[in-house]
Amino acid sequence: MVNTFRNLISQAARKKIDASYRTYVAVALVAAMLLSTYNVFAVPTPGLVAVGPTSNATGYPSWYKDSNGTRLELCLDGGLNPICGYLPGDIPNPAAPITVPDNYPATAEAFYMLGSALMETDSATGGRAILVLALEAAFSGGTVVSGDQITFGRIRIWIDNLIPNAQYRVTHPYGVDNFTADPVFGRRMIRYVEDIGIGAPGDFSGALNSRIGPFLFWDPAIAPAAPAGYIGDPDILHEVAGSPLNTNFFRVEGPAGSFPGSVDQCADPALGDDPIATDDCIQMDQFSLIGKYATNADVNANRATYTQGNANGGQIDVFANTEPGMDIQVDGFGNPILTTDGNGYYFTQVSYTGNPPAQLQVINTSDTPDTSKTISVTDLVTITKAEFITATGTLRVDALSSDTYNDPILTVAGFGDLDNNNGRLEVSGLAIPPQNVTVTSAKGGSATAAVAVNVVPPIPVPTITGFTPINGVVGTIVTITGTNFNSASDVSFNGIPAVFTVDSDTSISATVPGTATTGLVSVTTPDGTAASIGNYTVIVPPTITNFTPSNGLVGASVTITGTEFTSATSVMFNGMAATFTVDSDTQITAQIPDGASSGPISVANPAGTVISAANFTVDVPWPLVVSIVRASTNPSNANTVNFTVTFSKPVTGVDGSDFSVLNAGTTM
Repeated sequence: MVNTFRNLISQAARKKIDASYRTYVAVALVAAMLLSTYNVFAVPTPGLVAVGPTSNATGYPSWYKDSNGTRLELCLDGGLNPICGYLPGDIPNPAAPITVPDNYPATAEAFYMLGSALMETDSATGGRAILVLALEAAFSGGTVVSGDQITFGRIRIWIDNLIPNAQYRVTHPYGVDNFTADPVFGRRMIRYVEDIGIGAPGDFSGALNSRIGPFLFWDPAIAPAAPAGYIGDPDILHEVAGSPLNTNFFRVEGPAGSFPGSVDQCADPALGDDPIATDDCIQMDQFSLIGKYATNADVNANRATYTQGNANGGQIDVFANTEPGMDIQVDGFGNPILTTDGNGYYFTQVSYTGNPPAQLQVINTSDTPDTSKTISVTDLVTITKAEFITATGTLRVDALSSDTYNDPILTVAGFGDLDNNNGRLEVSGLAIPPQNVTVTSAKGGSATAAVAVNVVPPIPVPTITGFTPINGVVGTIVTITGTNFNSASDVSFNGIPAVFTVDSDTSISATVPGTATTGLVSVTTPDGTAASIGNYTVIVPPTITNFTPSNGLVGASVTITGTEFTSATSVMFNGMAATFTVDSDTQITAQIPDGASSGPISVANPAGTVISAANFTVDVPWPLVVSIVRASTNPSNANTVNFTVTFSKPVTGVDGSDFSVLNAGTTM
């Protein structure tokens, strides 16, 4: 019985992939000879949650992980051990390590999990119902070729000798499928194959979308226990566990008379379509099971990109992933340990001198033996612009390299090199835009970006130079820089038009209007785009009130009005500091200092700008000596010397006694 069962299952499981789906697609769903009516019920959420690093030896994932945290590796044990389903001669050299393409099973197939169940549909003809549940590794062309590796989750249901056009319900560990028996297929009236996950070369994530998972395993409550390190033994039929639907069996239900004389008829008469008949349901809970628990985590070296800005060297960013909790390090550079995010992703930076290395090695030292990956070190290419203008059929691509010292040539695949001076390529006269562009570097880096269509380059928001928010003065000239300025541009301060001069297409000189105080600077470019620059404050020159040039008295108070006065303001009368009080931010009361006579009032605003106001004359209550001039010959040996004294006001009763002589030695 076991040998017959194994031969049937082996033929079903090892059937080569049909040429109709030997193509690379992201996710492939294949229904071979699917019946006219087919439904799937009770489909669980994906039971596979992660795919491991790609093995150096086989080119397949080192493991798949299910939602229970169980990791299975490819079951590739051969020789005298049939636990992975291989017969003697299947593996060229069973004593040597398994490698692709030199020492791999001749069947060109291997399994992370293979569960199979077999039932009898009728006793007279030996018809059978076959279920195959597998997570399989194969080659897209059917033969062992490096780079041709694919993986997929498979559900295969083959059932013989049914009632033509009758409805049948198939329950298995990963769902419930409904079919209509089709006599066009002859004896095998249900022939269904679902393969999900056949991906592009190197992409093995598609199998995560299949219905396979969580993995089945021998029910530990039922003896014997599974061999150590394996989920089961294909030569021993055994009850299984692990179904996400708790349907750890293979059952087929239909109308009465579907399974006459079958030894696998259901024990429960409530099953099947007929509540009285006993030949409308068959069921089996004995499975042949293949699978090996993963012992190593392996590691993926995902990226090693360098940055260099001078001749001294630079740094390399290293990215890797594998299972969480591993010790991952870079060989050399002091063997630094990569930092993890706790979710299986790892990162570090290493420094180098001179030129970057061509390669580096990432090692998982938590594995036994260590596992490693070698990765090329390249620069990092960044595409900053990829746009297409349909009006001119122009493709514009801007990109840069992380190697600014060597400045490698960047090339847009299919279009040409970027200008090394500005990092841009422009190609005109194209009929349609490309969907994507790929830029490659002479230093090995590359990047791909989607092309934006009908993009009009934005006009940068102008900026102001030579002007700060608190030191503007009415009549001050400020410079505004931006792009595309010409005589059609417009400048306003707080909504008030400003007189301006176009210095160039990137610069405007504008004069702050006399009525502006506080608000926004705005510029309208020739295309009508209005760009607001920012808030500003204009200091209006102070004015003087309650003061006339001829009636001021020493100590008299004057009021000065203006804007933005604070305690940092200063007031001067003819160069002499005046005592003042800030009444408000628009008014100051100042006192005329002693000794002042005539001159300008000047006010320094908070920004330090000195503003001169009107001249003034101060009347003092007593005459002041305006000048003393020698009236006689100079020098003179006479005993008496005459001086002419000029006063600020008429005086009387003045004589020599009102003056004194300061003898400073031999010279007066």
